[in-house]
Amino acid sequence: MGVENLTRQERVVKAVLAGIDQFGGTTDSGDLIAAINQQQLPIATIDAAVTRILQQKFELGLFEKPYVDETQAVKIVGNSEFQQKGDDAQRRSQVVLQNNNALLPLALSGKKVFLHNVNASVAARYGLEAVATPEEAEIAILRVDTPHQNDPHYPFGVSVNFGQLGFEDADTVVLDQKAGTYSGSEDYQLIKQVKALNIPTVISVYLDRPAILTNIVDKTDVLLANFGASDEAVLDVITGKSKAQGKLPFELPSSWQAVLDQKEDVAQDSVDPLFPLGAGIL
Repeated sequence: MGVENLTRQERVVKAVLAGIDQFGGTTDSGDLIAAINQQQLPIATIDAAVTRILQQKFELGLFEKPYVDETQAVKIVGNSEFQQKGDDAQRRSQVVLQNNNALLPLALSGKKVFLHNVNASVAARYGLEAVATPEEAEIAILRVDTPHQNDPHYPFGVSVNFGQLGFEDADTVVLDQKAGTYSGSEDYQLIKQVKALNIPTVISVYLDRPAILTNIVDKTDVLLANFGASDEAVLDVITGKSKAQGKLPFELPSSWQAVLDQKEDVAQDSVDPLFPLGAGIL
């Protein structure tokens, strides 16, 4: 914002003077060199930036020991202590957004459970009997991702997920850029199918982005959020073997219109968010 009418070289100058030491995503240094030659950037500023970059590299030992010690790598990669800490973080970082009638923790052993995106072999270790259809189940556990948009015309957007954040029917969703396909409708249809059966339901949503959960919060008894967690970590929280201790690091908007209306460079400013920053039942 505010630099739309500047040339690329002028933008480079403003960026360096604002404190940027290194430009990523480009190998073209032509504008930077031109700015130095035209005395738009003092050499002292460039030297200071280079010094800061090199200092970090020296502190990391990248010049004295530039190669990986393979014997140490074997000890580090897959280290059981590190794995245990990672597993613990996956369990504790989950967020309980809804727990109607104090359903959690659930006694699952011996129950017939319909699983979606949960490994049946893992579930069996918890005493669950996985069934093929929701109609056969006593309980449903559904793992879903935050919806997104796929469009081959926007390869960068696809690589990081972009567009719609809400669970909707395919024929009602409004796509960003009005192109591509929408990923959330199949999960939404399944959630509605399970809801109609009136069986206890747990939904765990992977929040790689702030999902809009307005259409599913009334269709589940338990609503969990995770930021990347194994099936074991999710089932440990559901069964009470571990306790979710997470709080939302961002607000979850109530509608797509609220997302469109908010300012892109201001945090926590959507109108009437469904779950505010810091939400989480402990």
